[in-house]
Amino acid sequence: MDHYEREPRPVEPLFHGDGAGCRLCIELKHPSEGFFSRAYPEFEGLGPLYVGDHVSVIYPVGPLCVGHVLVATRTHANSFSNAGSAAQHELKRVLQRLGSAFEERGYELLFFEHGSNELTPNLGSCCLDHAHTNVLPVRPGINLAATLEESGIFVEMRLDELAQGHLETPYLLCGQRDSVFTARALGGTSQFFRRLLGPLLGTPAWDWRSDARADVVAMTSSFFAGMAFSE
Repeated sequence: MDHYEREPRPVEPLFHGDGAGCRLCIELKHPSEGFFSRAYPEFEGLGPLYVGDHVSVIYPVGPLCVGHVLVATRTHANSFSNAGSAAQHELKRVLQRLGSAFEERGYELLFFEHGSNELTPNLGSCCLDHAHTNVLPVRPGINLAATLEESGIFVEMRLDELAQGHLETPYLLCGQRDSVFTARALGGTSQFFRRLLGPLLGTPAWDWRSDARADVVAMTSSFFAGMAFSE
């Protein structure tokens, strides 16, 4: 059974689709009470890398590699497909800025999202039912986009289509090298992209629940030291 054909496995959401009890909302509004602070008490005071009008760039728990960050909406939305055009456009600007920063360091930008919608929260098989996109730098030889294209399950789209409401069902989305691919999310796809990327990045501990990787968080802080997210 490969990465695309998994037995359905129920995923317990960390919070609810209406924003009530949303742990990522708590993370953004009350960081001292959030999951990151509990996972990394040694990083008290390590705040967001960027706070914009509609999105924030924050550190993930259990990063896959140095430079791995999350771009999350500042107000609750189930996914970027229904977060509104302003948040979608700011996401695109932040991705462009991160892409430039990664390129200066010899990396390519890769991003992915498990997206839900308001009618079927958590069917994106993500434990965080709040719009957030994982963004990370990868070496040029790592080409996940080609793997997705060859799967026959993912179809290519434009990132602008998020703002046009084309993704009405729960989805998996990944972008790399000016290509964006999406597929309908079915049960059993929890941490789908992390499963694929772990071996490619040489990261056996791809499951964020098994290894918090505090050393990688510290190196990521140094990686972005002095970087401005807005011109």
